[in-house]
Amino acid sequence: RIVALRSRLIRDRLSGHGAMLSVLGSAEEVRALVGDLADRIAVAAVNGPRTVTVAGEPAALTEFERRLSRAGVQRWQLGDVDFAAHSPQVDGILDELRELLAPVWPQPASVPFYSTVTAARLDPAELDGEYWCRNLRAPVEFAATVVELLGDEYGAFLEASAHPVLTPGINELAEQEHADAVSLGTLRREDGSPERFLRSLAEAHAHGLPVDWTTVFGQGAAVDLPTYAFQRDTYWVEAAPPERRGDGGETPAGDELWAAIGRGDRAELAALLDLGDTQRSALDDLLPALSSWRRRSTVASTLDAWRYREDWKPLRLPAPEPGGHWLVLATGEADGQ
Repeated sequence: RIVALRSRLIRDRLSGHGAMLSVLGSAEEVRALVGDLADRIAVAAVNGPRTVTVAGEPAALTEFERRLSRAGVQRWQLGDVDFAAHSPQVDGILDELRELLAPVWPQPASVPFYSTVTAARLDPAELDGEYWCRNLRAPVEFAATVVELLGDEYGAFLEASAHPVLTPGINELAEQEHADAVSLGTLRREDGSPERFLRSLAEAHAHGLPVDWTTVFGQGAAVDLPTYAFQRDTYWVEAAPPERRGDGGETPAGDELWAAIGRGDRAELAALLDLGDTQRSALDDLLPALSSWRRRSTVASTLDAWRYREDWKPLRLPAPEPGGHWLVLATGEADGQ
């Protein structure tokens, strides 16, 4: 409902009156160059350490481009955008948007929600109509939000889009924060085929992320391939020991517990542990740490299972068999012994 109402209002009131420009530079550098044009254009999004989007009136953006050219700053137009979200142009529709979104009533959520408006984790109960008005007007603090996620030990980012545009910024932020993180896309420009999506799943799998392959391969058993070069020997599929458990738990309940931790599912974990309302708040800080530990330990145990070792044991050469003719002498008292 929020997307439909906002999109219709943008189409009717803002479409055709704005533009956006992507600029290579820090937010501070770009804001300084905006200068006296701040009432007509604004920094609309900060997507990385040196990736900023500016939005506003087309004529003002043209003047801004001249400034960037004189300063030797790289930039390019976002050609498919004809309105200026997150800029002063939005001010003219905010009252109408508040009225349209007034009936919006936020619902509880089990997935942690990080806001690019506040650059922090947010209680879903705060996602009312006023929040979504701010969401359209305020700059998108994507970079600061990613830094917050990295600080909370989230290490996997998947950009579900027709082409990855945020992934490079995420990688730069992870390097800047000295964080171990994986950032992947789903599709590519002019390549939205199922094969491309499966390749993206394979990339995620190769980075150690959990992928549910049952929808692709069905319920058949998967073969654990060796991590060294094949030696042209037959590789037989061996049945798993019957006592092996699915997720490393001692009981089915233990499997459910670790699965909930791995997904970061606060509501399910609280239900499994039978926690009261006063105890559930402790999961806000504890669950991300448990989830991160579980992910690291799973990767470590998987890598450990892949290792192999060649042992060399020195063997003594067998003594040569006696050859030629032998003459045996014995005394008479030996009785032929």
